Amino acid sequence: MKKCVKLIFLMLFLFTSAIMVGCQSTDEESNVLHGTVEVTEVDLNTKIPGRVIEMMVEEGDIVEQGQVVAKIDDQDLLAREKQLKAQVDAAKASWEQAKLAYQLKSQVNQETLKQAQANAEVTSKTLKRMEELFQAGAIPEQKLDEVRAKAEAAAAAAAKAEAALLEAPVAKAQAEAAQAQYQQAKAGLNELQINLKETDIKAAAGGTISEVLVEEGELVSTGLPLATVTVDNKNWVNLQVPETKLRYFKENQEMPVHVIAFPEKEFTGKVINISKKPDFAAHKATNDRGDKDIITYNVKIELNSPDLRPGMSVDITLPQGQEE
Repeated sequence: MKKCVKLIFLMLFLFTSAIMVGCQSTDEESNVLHGTVEVTEVDLNTKIPGRVIEMMVEEGDIVEQGQVVAKIDDQDLLAREKQLKAQVDAAKASWEQAKLAYQLKSQVNQETLKQAQANAEVTSKTLKRMEELFQAGAIPEQKLDEVRAKAEAAAAAAAKAEAALLEAPVAKAQAEAAQAQYQQAKAGLNELQINLKETDIKAAAGGTISEVLVEEGELVSTGLPLATVTVDNKNWVNLQVPETKLRYFKENQEMPVHVIAFPEKEFTGKVINISKKPDFAAHKATNDRGDKDIITYNVKIELNSPDLRPGMSVDITLPQGQEE
């Protein structure tokens, strides 16, 4: 009885080992490589926080690049825009006034000041002579008053010219500061108006809305995706190709692709990238057989078919007779 049991266990072991070796051999010698369809997906993010007041798309909708798909509440921004426009107008008026003051004061130079001072000195001397003549009774009082008025005016003009010359640098600094405030106010307004445009969430790429992630009325934060667009004609498959089969792939090579979902249709793919870096060992060596590890490399095959969806199973059959 014990001999029978041992014989049965021995037969089971040999049978299992044969199956494992056979499967391994089949995988290694298979002409068929498998993969799944991958697609380009673009998240439609908001650049500003706010409340979603309108979602204009549903899952399955076809959108074009630049199409508005959602709307963020802009009432607060519009109110702020009104305030900033008033601030810009006020800052511009202040700048214009400061600029005019500087222009007037900058017209006075050293030569102008010298002329005014010389005129004041001449009229002052004339006034002294007229006062002496008046004391001697040689001129009437009216004539003296006229000369005195001219002297006082000349002295005031000289003092004004001197003050203007000293104030010109100050006026220039004030004009520059007013201009800077005006530019800052304009920059704030421009930034807000950019944010106002961002309340219209637009599709960054054309395709199919594959997922809507928010509902109307929800508050969203900066950078949050509102929906996802699947680019219909941008898809590919990544194959893990054993190093023993890598020689059958060349960049820009076209090859037939079989998609299980379309058994009667043949697709054409194009090899656009063969990785230089190995991914992992597809087959681990066994000491008793003296094998070596078989490394795989990623081969990206571009399909770009609007019929394909992400996750579809793909088979690529190497031409018969190329296996060695």
